[in-house]
Amino acid sequence: MVLLEEISRSDELAAILVTHNLAAVSRTAERILYLDGRVVAWGLPGELLGKRRFSALFGDDAGEE
Repeated sequence: MVLLEEISRSDELAAILVTHNLAAVSRTAERILYLDGRVVAWGLPGELLGKRRFSALFGDDAGEE
C-alpha cells in the first residue's frame, strides 16, 4: 500500500488498484471506477464515498451523508 500511495502522488506513473477495501480506496485513489459488468460509478473519491447511492453498493462501509 505504501508503494501504491507513492505512485498515486507521482506525475509520471499511474497505478490501478482492484480492491473491495474502501479504506484503501479513500487513502490512495484519485478516481474511482466501480464495475459490475458495466460502469456503475465513476468519479472522485470525495464525490462518491459517503454518498447514499454509492453506500448502497457496499453497505455501511462507505458511510452515508
